[in-house]
Amino acid sequence: MNCCGAEEQQAKDKFFSARAKRYSKRFRKKGLSEEQQHLVSGIVEAASREKKFNPGTVLEIGCGIAGLLITLLRQGTVHATGIDASQGMIEKAKENAAGSRLSEQMEFFHGDFAAMESSISPAEVVILDRVLCCDSNPEMLIRQSASKATRVYAVSFPRDFLPVRIFIKAGIAIAKLFPFQFTPYYHEPELLCQWIEEQGFSAHYSRHTFLWQVLVYRRINAD
Repeated sequence: MNCCGAEEQQAKDKFFSARAKRYSKRFRKKGLSEEQQHLVSGIVEAASREKKFNPGTVLEIGCGIAGLLITLLRQGTVHATGIDASQGMIEKAKENAAGSRLSEQMEFFHGDFAAMESSISPAEVVILDRVLCCDSNPEMLIRQSASKATRVYAVSFPRDFLPVRIFIKAGIAIAKLFPFQFTPYYHEPELLCQWIEEQGFSAHYSRHTFLWQVLVYRRINAD
């Protein structure tokens, strides 16, 4: 997750760390959420060569408890890197990696992606699941994160749908009533797509749930 300052970083850490145990328990019990299942399907389709899934490396910014990374490793990914602003999420991600016997194929970093961006290696697949709506400067985050994707760039963000706009903006208004509370953002989907395409990607896969738009892009002339 990309932060604009220490206060935003601390608010994200506190908010998501408090929910890490619940998210991890839900993943172990129920598996991936619906939009994450769409992300996996789109990544497998976009990354496949000759109908065989074979991306060697995956980077997820805002990896949470690592459900997506674990799932992709089980499907054939060789190495996965996860970055998250929440210490609690990173701790649960490591627990889940160990429980899945995948620790040797995974590495995790706690902190602000923007601050460590120069030290993060590129990957064939880069994922931002429900991350752009947590960032105050999505254009910069897209530019920095897309530069790390050599083949596939996968994202999910709130849909361009009136009930979703009302729901998200109501949540934002409520969050602003409480000091030091993490506040999400609603960014125009059209602009998010434009900024991604400007980084040299074309849309390959599109699905949605009630709340979330899922898009998987392929880098133009990557193969």
